[in-house]
Amino acid sequence: MGGKVIKGPYGQEVGVQEVSLIDEFKELFGTEKIKVFQLHGDTFSLPKGSKHLD
Repeated sequence: MGGKVIKGPYGQEVGVQEVSLIDEFKELFGTEKIKVFQLHGDTFSLPKGSKHLD
């Protein structure tokens, strides 16, 4: 996509986040939202012409 993947400046990020499911997954999981575990240490630069969403 044009951005560069780089090591994140804050080390590993770990967390649990609630996400809303699309219709196909609501039926599969039997709910509208689930909590997901996330772990990553990388980030990326924005590709040329893209805009950061606040």
